[in-house]
Amino acid sequence: MSACDDRQQSMDDGRSSRGTGGRCKRGYSRLVGRRVDIDLVVTAADIGGRAGVSAQAVHNWRHRYEDFPVPLRVIGNYQVWYWPEVERWLAANTAG
Repeated sequence: MSACDDRQQSMDDGRSSRGTGGRCKRGYSRLVGRRVDIDLVVTAADIGGRAGVSAQAVHNWRHRYEDFPVPLRVIGNYQVWYWPEVERWLAANTAG
């Protein structure tokens, strides 16, 4: 089972995906074929607004921390993330 498959399995059964380093080796979304509530798809600006930081800080986290969630997709010039993954990362990696 690849790291991406293991991560998908962990999302399905509620286990932490932290052990995979947050990176899928394949270049496509691990949520392909799954229904995702559009309100749960967020940009760096959305994440920053919810976390109280700038969008640039979010991009810095992405490059600084290997376990920061991988974007679902790049749409135009925007990367988008699945909010529940980011929310879990924030809870585990920020103070308050």
